[in-house]
Amino acid sequence: MTDAQNTDYLSKLFDVHGVACVVHKDWVVPNSQLPALRGLWYPGQSSKDAGLLGVQVLVRDKVVIEEAFAGVGQGDAGLHDALGNFTVNSFHVLLAAFWGKNDPEQVTTREWVVGGKHYTAYIGNFGTRCSDGVPAHVPDGCSPPSKPQSNVSL
Repeated sequence: MTDAQNTDYLSKLFDVHGVACVVHKDWVVPNSQLPALRGLWYPGQSSKDAGLLGVQVLVRDKVVIEEAFAGVGQGDAGLHDALGNFTVNSFHVLLAAFWGKNDPEQVTTREWVVGGKHYTAYIGNFGTRCSDGVPAHVPDGCSPPSKPQSNVSL
């Protein structure tokens, strides 16, 4: 999959959530202003290796947040797996925190005071990945307890 196809997928994610965006080079720019987002795909070296999707959020000049998502499968299948992993596990948190679109089924918002400063915390659902037949669970006592898990079996 080319960077243009990758950018197209990310643009459509914003579009279906009601956020207009433009594309500048390989960056998706929601509301035509920063923060901007892009995804960079690094395929696995062999048929047994997972690929890696690096998702970057350009918050402002010289401030970039980056997350990485494994993609299992060869070629486009690996990238689609990684994009799905990103969408299920982080997209809605970023959408709420940076672009003001919060789906309460996906993100819990909490106000925290740390060191006398007030912060808004955006807490996404738990996501787990595991091999077939291997149970995955979130440890008891993790917050927020009322949110459903998103499980992906490989």
